[in-house]
Amino acid sequence: MKLSQSLALLAFAFIVSALFKIMHWPHSDTVMVVAFVLEAVAVVLLIAKLATHPKVKEFLNR
Repeated sequence: MKLSQSLALLAFAFIVSALFKIMHWPHSDTVMVVAFVLEAVAVVLLIAKLATHPKVKEFLNR
């Protein structure tokens, strides 16, 4: 699974956890925290991947 697909899946999980929270279902806090932490980890990995890519400097210098 690509990192972009993981981000999309985790964004969907975060939206579902927000719906759990709106509906006042049990364990919605836990689901939301887990989804947020996983999405934050995925974003950090994406930033690290972009920072180490050789063509990023060319793109940023345009």
